[in-house]
Amino acid sequence: MEYFWLFLATVTAALVIYWIAVQGWEENKYLTIFPVMSGILYLMRRFYRKTQERTSNGE
Repeated sequence: MEYFWLFLATVTAALVIYWIAVQGWEENKYLTIFPVMSGILYLMRRFYRKTQERTSNGE
């Protein structure tokens, strides 16, 4: 699931950059929220995985 969010963040960032380049910033500035949210979810998932690995190794 972690790599899914990373993939989604990358793809949406590329699409948003393309749409902003083609149609302009004013029409598409709200689209920047999608790669940001995907990136945040990737980082959260990664943090929880690393925390769980540290916890299970300590026992």
